Amino acid sequence: MCLQAGDNSRACSEIVASMPALHRKVLGQIVQLLQRIASPENVEANKMTPESIAAVLSPSLVRSPSDNPQQMLANSPAEQVFVRSLIVNLEYVLAPQSAFTLTFDSTRKCL
Repeated sequence: MCLQAGDNSRACSEIVASMPALHRKVLGQIVQLLQRIASPENVEANKMTPESIAAVLSPSLVRSPSDNPQQMLANSPAEQVFVRSLIVNLEYVLAPQSAFTLTFDSTRKCL
């Protein structure tokens, strides 16, 4: 599913919404950290753009649908696009009673 979603905010949002609540919460915390790392004020010092972070972490955050190493390598660019989309577009709000809501802001752009 993630491979087809790419940079489509609505498709990414649907994938995240289909996850169990605890997984969404963990993903939200991870993405919050990645957004801080990729914030413009930090990129100058750490050189970790959303693209760089996605390249490094997508193999850990997105499980390939194949066990074939060649297919896994072929899927890597699409996985990176999905993870970059999460970093750039994912907005989350911790609501009262620990309810966790995830939404995408398709107008937000990362330099």
